[in-house]
Amino acid sequence: MRTAVALALVTLVGQNTPAIFECDIWPGEGFPRLRAVGPLELYASPTRDSRQSQLTVPASQDLVFDRVITRTTSVAPVTVLRATSMSGLRFGAVARVAREDYYGGKISRGHVNVSPQSRIEYLQYRAEGECFVRVDGVVWAVEDCPTRYKDTYAVAGEPVVELWARIIHQGRAAGWVLVDDKRVRVVGRTF
Repeated sequence: MRTAVALALVTLVGQNTPAIFECDIWPGEGFPRLRAVGPLELYASPTRDSRQSQLTVPASQDLVFDRVITRTTSVAPVTVLRATSMSGLRFGAVARVAREDYYGGKISRGHVNVSPQSRIEYLQYRAEGECFVRVDGVVWAVEDCPTRYKDTYAVAGEPVVELWARIIHQGRAAGWVLVDDKRVRVVGRTF
């Protein structure tokens, strides 16, 4: 569901905006299956202003990709309605979380107390009720996303997120595609 919202939101972004936060983990459960809707617009790097080329692939065939970037270009502010705490993985004052860091077991688990005075930004949905947030400048992957607790948090909308995948064609990296349902869409997941 969050992926669908993110895909809908990314289509509203008409210009290249800088990343506020990014990670190289696809949101949601399972591994996405991607398909081309039309000719692929390939980018040299995962930004809208990088060099572009085109590639035509069969619409009935899943795309092969080896890397992903999930980039937040606009956050959703979170207001704490009553003091509580959040728990999860603490990444520190970072703008990017690498897949190796997230899954590597070197990041410390902990909790952070939050109050109405805390500055919280909802960055990205992760999976299974977890999301990335920034609390007073520190990025956390919290186990219970504030969007799930309307009596404790007021979340002002959804973050705007771009989903990028690096396409492999004929055994080599061909370029990056923006998964926005215009040229590339998620058609399912494998578990």
